[in-house]
Order: sequence, then structure tokens, then C-alpha cells
Amino acid sequence: MTSPAPRITVLGLGEDAQLLAVELAQAGADVIGFDASVRRLPGVSLAESLAEAVSGADVVLSRTSPMQARETARETAALIADSGAIYVDLNP
Repeated sequence: MTSPAPRITVLGLGEDAQLLAVELAQAGADVIGFDASVRRLPGVSLAESLAEAVSGADVVLSRTSPMQARETARETAALIADSGAIYVDLNP
């Protein structure tokens, strides 16, 4: 019996985060991306909101701008508080 693919959310889809999201999808993960400026990313489903992006996530990877990092972490923490999801801040 195989385990279901992990659902990984990538917040902020700059160039390096796009590469990460695509590689995770190619490796078999169910990847959801969220970035208002990105409309299409091969192999990655794009969410319309932060809440939609993190809903059901096993892991949330944040790679937003430094100016957005703290607010994104605060908002995401409230959304995933009872879910058991892991939040990873990859921001500089």
C-alpha cells in the first residue's frame, strides 16, 4: 500500500520558489502555490487565497519577500493552528 502524496504549499512564487515548487511536483508531491502575480506554473495548482492555499496542507513553505514574511507567518499560523501542518520559513 502506498502513502498518499504529501500536500505541500509554497507561498510566494519568485524564481527560486517556482523552481522548488515544480521540482516537488515532479517528485510526486501535490503542490499548491500562492502568489498574486503568478497565473500559471506547470504541475502546480494555484490557489486564489492564502486560506485556500494552506487548507489541507501537510507542509507550508514560505518564500515571500522580507517585507511580507512576518505578516504571512502570522496569518498562516492562525489558519493552520489546529491542522498539524508544518510551517517552514525559507525567507532571507
